Amino acid sequence: MELNKLKCYMLDCETRPDPKLEDIYLDNLKAPGNIKDPEKIQAAMEKKLDEFHKEMAVDTDMCEIICVGVKVEDEEPQLMTLREFVDWYHTPVKASATDISKRTNGWRKMITFNGTAFDLVVMMKAAVKAGMEDFPYKDFKAMMDKYKGKDHHLDLMNEISMVWGKNKSLDKYLQIYLGIKKTPIDFATASVEEVKVHCTEDLLNSELLYKKFKPLFV
Repeated sequence: MELNKLKCYMLDCETRPDPKLEDIYLDNLKAPGNIKDPEKIQAAMEKKLDEFHKEMAVDTDMCEIICVGVKVEDEEPQLMTLREFVDWYHTPVKASATDISKRTNGWRKMITFNGTAFDLVVMMKAAVKAGMEDFPYKDFKAMMDKYKGKDHHLDLMNEISMVWGKNKSLDKYLQIYLGIKKTPIDFATASVEEVKVHCTEDLLNSELLYKKFKPLFV
């Protein structure tokens, strides 16, 4: 499939620990046995709790979605709830008579960064939790297929690396190939609005990186 004839959609989701599941995740949180001083025990527990929350925010079973970001190539980014995304996804793709999307049963070409291992998985699991029967599970599973998903999903992290296990972060690739850096964010203290700004920035940066490497994908 020729990407230069198909409009692409950047996709990104932001997550945080699911408070409803915190007790389950913290089952293994125990005070260090080699510390006896109560104040040091308290400090150690607070440090471990902070680490657990960071881990929980990126655990595909234990997190919840703050927002789903979508950016149609060369258009303004949109931030949605998961429910809004599903409704958007089921909206028929508008295409001209010569647009290749006419010949893909309404599929959109999704561009992610680490979507195969995170974003797509998180969205499917969140939909399962919410009992969303109309979530496009079949499409998402197909997008994750190493061989069959190429026509409908491009994971920039995997494709740019080209060498298994040698992936770099989005920020590193932006610095190396575009000379720009992501705006730092502390997810532990960031507000929902700040996270949404971060999501928008990730969509814009993903598109820049995609366009930089587009000769590899067409």
